Amino acid sequence: MNSMKAAVWTATDRVEVTDVPMPKVPEGWALVTIAYNGICGTDVAILHGKHPRAIAPLIMGHEISGWVEQAGATGPPPGPSSPSNR
Repeated sequence: MNSMKAAVWTATDRVEVTDVPMPKVPEGWALVTIAYNGICGTDVAILHGKHPRAIAPLIMGHEISGWVEQAGATGPPPGPSSPSNR
């Protein structure tokens, strides 16, 4: 697989679901298949163009749950992951 779907903030009050390149997984990191993504106040501020450091285009979201799809050389093992099994 060379690409993945992402919700990309492209402008004030505009989010587009699009294909983006699959990222390379560096050492110590993991590629996570997202099951759920929460929306927080920062995401809402970005959406409405109120966050001072947000620059479009931007893939938002940091409150996620999912499973490890691929790990870098020292990343977590594939499968479900939580702070207790790292």
